[in-house]
Amino acid sequence: MRADLRLWVRIRDVAAGLVRYSILALNAWSGIRAGRAVSGFD
Repeated sequence: MRADLRLWVRIRDVAAGLVRYSILALNAWSGIRAGRAVSGFD
């Protein structure tokens, strides 16, 4: 039972990290796209 709890905490931490990273990546990507659209350059 103890090992299961530790495993779930690990999974939850990894999932939270992935969510945070994907949100940051999405924000950066949309920001780059918006910058390109505004400036007209690559």
